[in-house]
Amino acid sequence: MACTTSSDDASSIFGLDQDKPEIHISKQEQKSQSHKELDHPQHEIIASIDTKRDVEEPPVEKVSSQMLRDPNLVTWDSDNDPANPHNWSLKRKWAVVFVVSAFTFISPVSSSMIAPALGNMKIDLGIRDDFEAAMTLSIFVLAFALGPLLFGPLSELYGRVRVLQCSNLIFLIFNIVCGFARTGPQMLAFRYFAGFGGSALLALGGETYAPILLKRKAAKLRKESGNPALYTEFDDPDRKLTTDLRTAFERPFRLLFTQPIVQVISVYMAYNYGLLYLMLTSFPTLWTKRYGESLGIGSLHYIGLGIGLFLGSQITAPLSDRIYKKLKHRNGGIGKPEFRVPLMFVGAAITPMALFWYGWSAQARTHWIVPTIGAGVFAAGTIINYGCMQAYIVDSYTRYAASGLAATAVLRSLSGFSFPLFANTLFAKLGYGWGNSLLGFVAIAFGIPAPLIFWRFGERLRARSEYAAG
Repeated sequence: MACTTSSDDASSIFGLDQDKPEIHISKQEQKSQSHKELDHPQHEIIASIDTKRDVEEPPVEKVSSQMLRDPNLVTWDSDNDPANPHNWSLKRKWAVVFVVSAFTFISPVSSSMIAPALGNMKIDLGIRDDFEAAMTLSIFVLAFALGPLLFGPLSELYGRVRVLQCSNLIFLIFNIVCGFARTGPQMLAFRYFAGFGGSALLALGGETYAPILLKRKAAKLRKESGNPALYTEFDDPDRKLTTDLRTAFERPFRLLFTQPIVQVISVYMAYNYGLLYLMLTSFPTLWTKRYGESLGIGSLHYIGLGIGLFLGSQITAPLSDRIYKKLKHRNGGIGKPEFRVPLMFVGAAITPMALFWYGWSAQARTHWIVPTIGAGVFAAGTIINYGCMQAYIVDSYTRYAASGLAATAVLRSLSGFSFPLFANTLFAKLGYGWGNSLLGFVAIAFGIPAPLIFWRFGERLRARSEYAAG
């Protein structure tokens, strides 16, 4: 049975986070003989699981309670149905988390691991200047902007695992081919397609997908029982594949251009992501030119960034869940996506503080441990923000979580591609002190308003949305 989940949101499938919104499904809807259209998305409840009907589906009409008892309708058997991901064994859940976490680790590592070797690559591949060298690193991330727009919608039609397997094959082939590149343009092209294949998990890793699981359950029951009339609420014999594909591909763009929640998260996440790749690109220059270290010794400072990212990711999920449960208890046992926001205030405060710390300690050429720790704290703040925002998107758009994550990936990946291109120029003109201070001031301008907007207006914005849950 195909299913994925993200490490950032792992506790939700463990049953530890029963506070998260339930997996959403809808009921089978029959076409009205009069073809009467509905003015609003339709909500239905089957087996205590709520969902929002896609507004772009054909006109439908409400059905009677008698139709809800249709013996041919396949849904979860009960709240304890073992096929429901919430009820999987702990061993199986950990297996899923491990696999998804491994994929999540490999792709970003592949995007940035060449940073310490950019100087040697310039010589070996005949790359002319620092701008082209920086593009060799960041073009991998440019593909992250486009890949999720394809893989996310496809996964909502065919399931997470099949799409992930296909994308991983692309990732594997072009990463191998990168080793045979002989010129700068060849390396650029190969790394772009490697990034395209590695981008799938940005949209697929956030949650399991109930509609596909139910469809596979129905297919299995049809085969075992010999009853071809069995169906799920997502089956519609009159729908065409081309219509499904068009709707699925359009949805991320609709979310990006019509949903204020997605827009605000996309901008703030994009800035954080761009800052991280800017630091990754400028790191070798700081240690080799300003501190006079060899390339090998200078590369060891990436350990500080890695430790910060690791600690931030390990802190975010359990602490976010603890805060969520506490706020849910205060709210009469009703959970809201906005309960993911409080920890975002912490990340928003840490990020600019760490930039000031890192920049001015590097400018003053203090002991190497000081800017290294500052960079690690910055990385932790960045990953805290990322984890909170990803969880908020998944909680807010439930059934369309993959499309929501794909929409946020567009601006984020464009920033990850473009920020490194001006890193060396920025620090050459302003120095590490004022250069990082400028970035820190902008982080304050973005970071403080964003969580405030979600906390105060998030529920209101979701209520007006045609896609959001609740």
